Amino acid sequence: STPTLLRPFVTLRDSLMLNTTTTKNLVSLLRPKAILVDAYGVLYSDSGPVSQIAKAISWMQKEAPVFVATNNSYHSLSTISRRLDKIGVSIPTSHIFSSGLGLSLVPEIIEILKNKKVFVFGGDGSLEYVTKSPIATLTLSPQDAEVIIMTASYPDEEEQHHEQNMLIKSL
Repeated sequence: STPTLLRPFVTLRDSLMLNTTTTKNLVSLLRPKAILVDAYGVLYSDSGPVSQIAKAISWMQKEAPVFVATNNSYHSLSTISRRLDKIGVSIPTSHIFSSGLGLSLVPEIIEILKNKKVFVFGGDGSLEYVTKSPIATLTLSPQDAEVIIMTASYPDEEEQHHEQNMLIKSL
């Protein structure tokens, strides 16, 4: 049966009020079976970790299993987990859902990759996702590939400067 909801979503205006107190009240009231949070904007932003996020996630984990969704297909799940650990957020790899997992979990993507020669343009971390998919083989040459998977791009100067700043902050 379809669950009854007070409201189907929280609006941007409402989300500005979604702080530690309202989150605790909401979770305590609703007693969810699981909590799914987006990594960027909830756990961290360009400025670094969200204030008090480690404490909030720790509290939520006592109430229900916490899962993290990220559009990061460049890094492996274990790398993402280690980076979260650095900001005090302990999430096991089994509770992280990366867009890279679509290569082995989304039926439409599986059909595109099934038994194909694949070239991956990206870092070593993204190979974890590719090797879990039903490809025939990896090729070192894009000219030999039937499918090209892009998990990274070369940043322009402004993006490269931003990436360098984020790397420095993560150390």
